[in-house]
Amino acid sequence: MAFFSTHLNRLPEPDAEASRHGDRVLASLEQKINSAGGFISFAEYMQHVLHAPGLGYYNTGREKLGSAGDFITAPEISPLFGQTLGQHLLSALPDKGSILELGAGLGTMAADILLHLQKHRALPDTYFILESSADLQVRQRQYLAQHLPPGIVDRVDWLDHLPDEHSFTGIIIANEVMDTMPVEHFQIQGGSIYQLGIGIEASRLHWKSRTAPTELAARIEADLPLAITDYPDGYKSEINLLLPDWIKALSSSLARGGLLLIDYGYEREMYYRPDRTRGSLRAYYRHHDVDDVLLYPGLADVTAWVNFTAVAESALAAGLRVSGYTTQANFLLENGLLDLMRPKTDNDGGQIDPGYLASAEAVKILLEPAEMGETIKVIYLTKNSEPGPRFERDMRHNL
Repeated sequence: MAFFSTHLNRLPEPDAEASRHGDRVLASLEQKINSAGGFISFAEYMQHVLHAPGLGYYNTGREKLGSAGDFITAPEISPLFGQTLGQHLLSALPDKGSILELGAGLGTMAADILLHLQKHRALPDTYFILESSADLQVRQRQYLAQHLPPGIVDRVDWLDHLPDEHSFTGIIIANEVMDTMPVEHFQIQGGSIYQLGIGIEASRLHWKSRTAPTELAARIEADLPLAITDYPDGYKSEINLLLPDWIKALSSSLARGGLLLIDYGYEREMYYRPDRTRGSLRAYYRHHDVDDVLLYPGLADVTAWVNFTAVAESALAAGLRVSGYTTQANFLLENGLLDLMRPKTDNDGGQIDPGYLASAEAVKILLEPAEMGETIKVIYLTKNSEPGPRFERDMRHNL
């Protein structure tokens, strides 16, 4: 997701309607925390503020993506992103296969992929969208109806759960989905692991800590590449305990094909480097990067970066093959991003095409290391299928 950094005191204030919603979310959190004895884990907090029915960030009618929302993902930055994914799918999609997109945002990427595949006469049998947000599903239907011809839009179908076991043949795509999954936040202090959670006092949320439960401590210690004593006091980071079961569920649905997972993240050695003492938790509000993830509950998006080594291990445990792993920049370049750009000059070969300039600026964001190019990774997992297109700059050795 793209955003503009700002100091906390320059954050825009919620309007009256948003403030009322925020008050409802805070009241529900207060009840939840008090019922739990004054402490809930950060994973519980993240689940509630993002996904609680009628309250969570992804389950309300507020604008989330685009200029009127809180952040912009790669498909909204440029149609070239979806077109490049479509180029990859030309060789990755199995015969008589379908596509399943998890969390399709505004529907932008789906439209770009389908139009690219139509151009090459390679449309999938069905383009499925699994979307938990009723609001986003409405927006997706409207967007696709406006941007796709009837013959293509008729191939799009929405699901409310994953396909049945071993029933799906094709490619499952998840772009910036894993970073919204609830994570446990922890701290290392004095050679011990503490679970960080949320308390509330006088209707104000605050951080609390307690000695990590035995099972959680064991999971964290097993995930760390170094001994606990090798980390400085006060070291904080995250662990996604839901990831293995999520990967397992996707693999269970897949009869033949692959998973293309795209997200912000690192390999384990980098993710848990001792000098990364603050972890990766962030909140996003009105295109501002917010360090205080407890600010504006239910109004701000909350994310945590992905441990891609854990993704690979979960995939292997679920019967998948890790067929490729690289950066977003490498993936896009290898799949012909630059060839898909608009010509630099107009048809007469004279003036610079204004469309080219806009396209070039978007490509800069998608490729630059400091933007999305290096921080976002792409992992390709396959099952009962040929690996498909090989990543030329494959980084599986880093996992």
